[in-house]
Amino acid sequence: FQYLVGFTVSRMIWNFTPLLVAMATFAAYVWSGHDLDVATALTSLALFAILRFPLFMLPQVINSAVEGMVAINRVQSFLLADEHTPVGPGGLRENGIQMDGISAAYDSKKPKVKDSSLETKELNDKNWELALMKSQLDDAERQIRELTGSVSDSAMAESGHSTVEDSEQSLLCLRRVNFECKPGELVAVVGGVGCGKSTLINSILGEVRMLSGETSVKGSLAYFSQTPFILNATIRDNILFGHVDEAVDEELYQRALKCCSLSHDLQLFP
Repeated sequence: FQYLVGFTVSRMIWNFTPLLVAMATFAAYVWSGHDLDVATALTSLALFAILRFPLFMLPQVINSAVEGMVAINRVQSFLLADEHTPVGPGGLRENGIQMDGISAAYDSKKPKVKDSSLETKELNDKNWELALMKSQLDDAERQIRELTGSVSDSAMAESGHSTVEDSEQSLLCLRRVNFECKPGELVAVVGGVGCGKSTLINSILGEVRMLSGETSVKGSLAYFSQTPFILNATIRDNILFGHVDEAVDEELYQRALKCCSLSHDLQLFP
């Protein structure tokens, strides 16, 4: 919406620019002590008419150039991204899902920089790999302490590694997860906010980076994301999803509002 408003305002300004330029030029010409006769006025208006098209096209050219640069940067980021490795069936003989000790992390946590050159991207990837290796090392040390209980904190400190892992700063979203889902089973994954439920699903889909372990998926998947696809339109248009010009079944529409528990929310709107 803001883009449309800005585009409309820009068109209005540049449509009135030749008129404003002519008025300002004539005013400055008169105030400087010259006499504005008919010949001078008509000649000036003819010249302004010639300049009208270049003045009108200049902002559009600038706008198109900016949009082109944005599109090129997006395409470049996509083409320079790491190749996506699909999750395969592995050793599964029948349809199902199996995870064996996986540890995963989101590449989206990688720090972003303004410079998108290949050299800077490669350098950032090296730093990212080092950060992931450190997180894996900290996780391995934590597992050793849990299994043996014989490694003292002072010994860990002398080795140069942290003994207390800050969960908020850790890059590992999943640690040594084992999961199995067989045909015919109904599995519910429950837990608090931020505990890794969505990350577990994304690991099955192959949307997160696997650092260790193996994920095997055999069969077809149907995934409904928690992130809604919202149109830049009204609530009614979003529910109808583009079918606003067609005859609307009001009973079906009200039933959809009731099933989504939106009736009470809509009543709160002014």
